[in-house]
Amino acid sequence: MSTRTRTRAQAPLRPFELRLRLPNGTSAVVVMDARNVGEALDMARKALGDVQVIESR
Repeated sequence: MSTRTRTRAQAPLRPFELRLRLPNGTSAVVVMDARNVGEALDMARKALGDVQVIESR
């Protein structure tokens, strides 16, 4: 019996544009490369703190 691990091909990086509400009440537009919008939001929160999404493209 052979034991093979299946590896899924990772999704390619795509640019995401997020319009965010920052913790101090101002808004900002950030553009970043990510595999999906969830990953882009995680990176934005890591860099900017507790942000809220106003719009994503």
